[in-house]
Amino acid sequence: MTENNKNFAKEDLEEKQIRNLLYDLYFNITTKGYIYVIEGIKLAYNDRELLYPIKNLYIEIGKKYDKNFEEIYRSIAISVDGMNKRIPTDELRSFFHTDYIKVSTKEFLVSIVDYFLDE
Repeated sequence: MTENNKNFAKEDLEEKQIRNLLYDLYFNITTKGYIYVIEGIKLAYNDRELLYPIKNLYIEIGKKYDKNFEEIYRSIAISVDGMNKRIPTDELRSFFHTDYIKVSTKEFLVSIVDYFLDE
């Protein structure tokens, strides 16, 4: 399959799939960051280049919610930090393929997008 055909064959990522994965990763669903993460994953799933530099993704999310990229980043970072505190270390290391006891916001977003792209 050519690269162009591959893009057309890619199924749309459903929000329910993202929500289920975030739940499995002990992500707090009551924060603003949760909504921004879902939006960011959907955007980056459709255009992975938004992840490099990650600021581009925050800017795009901010456009939808009428927020600046710093507000988006802070909300997501707080949410990812909360997940880092709740998720058992062995589960974090297994899913994110790391030896560390926490993941950065960028590592989190890139890993989640890659997870869905590899399905």
